[in-house]
Amino acid sequence: MNQHSTLIESGIDLSQELRAAIAVEDAERLDALFKQLPLSEALRELLELSSVDRRAVLTLISPEIAADLIEEAPHEIGADLMEDLETDRAVEIMDELDSDVQADLIGDMGSEEAEAILEQMDAEDAADVRRLSVRPKDALKVWLKEISVGVINGIALGILIGIVAWLWKGSPALGLVIGAALALNTMLAVSIGGVVPLLLKRIGQDPAVASGPLLTTVTDMAGFFFVLSLATVMMPWLI
Repeated sequence: MNQHSTLIESGIDLSQELRAAIAVEDAERLDALFKQLPLSEALRELLELSSVDRRAVLTLISPEIAADLIEEAPHEIGADLMEDLETDRAVEIMDELDSDVQADLIGDMGSEEAEAILEQMDAEDAADVRRLSVRPKDALKVWLKEISVGVINGIALGILIGIVAWLWKGSPALGLVIGAALALNTMLAVSIGGVVPLLLKRIGQDPAVASGPLLTTVTDMAGFFFVLSLATVMMPWLI
């Protein structure tokens, strides 16, 4: 965008000009006003408008200028601006952005709004955006959420099954082995179940197809490993 010397020299009240152009839906005037501003200044003027006026501006101006403004904004703010738009208009703006920027916006948008936009985008572009929108911080967030539940469930199930094994065989050590193995395997299962689908999505694979077999295989192998390892450690108390 060009410098805004013309606006300064002419003494134009920019906010008033913007509102006047919005009121009559003068797209050409809005384009002209925003083109004369540095990008950071244009974004500041946009964000100072009411939510209704911001939506009107992003709907009326050219997709190229709207995309520049969205890209200049922090991801969370850009995502909020995109969520306020009609889906068709949001897609027009998304088409002007690089795939990395598209992915960041989609990752910060609500799931319903993001899915509506992706469904109307070109299929190949949408697939790339879906893949790129899975970020390490998303996997960490999901894992922390899942493991917090997994720890509670694992400990509860471990204690319950450990008591059953103790009462069944009369061996506290056996109950400890079985209970601890089940607790560890439960925590592993919820971790895999939460994170692996995101990782598969990141590399372009269908999580619905690949997650199930992978989860079953790993948890079965880990279950045997936990039981046998703990039994080996506890062997003096098991015999």
